[in-house]
Amino acid sequence: MKQVRHREEDRRRILGEWRHSGQEIMAFCETRGIAYRSFKRWQAEQGETPYGGGAFLPVLVNPEPARRARPCRIRVGKIVVIECDSETSATAVETAIRAAVAACGLM
Repeated sequence: MKQVRHREEDRRRILGEWRHSGQEIMAFCETRGIAYRSFKRWQAEQGETPYGGGAFLPVLVNPEPARRARPCRIRVGKIVVIECDSETSATAVETAIRAAVAACGLM
């Protein structure tokens, strides 16, 4: 892919076009000849994250033990899947999510 330098105002405009396009980032970048990693860097430079601000969402945890452990899957990005069950502590889940987000470069 030929490297093209985009000015800051171009990057902001392109990010806005993507937000209104309804496309996945990868498809949007491919159709416009933009490197995916560059696009993700532009998002980070603008303080944008896939989760709207980079903060974790509040989670309610039922302190009562479950009758039987129920499976749970948490997808982080497109590759990482954290699997746990209803007996997994909230602290362990939070630690796993933080590590996955950092490893994926989402923060």
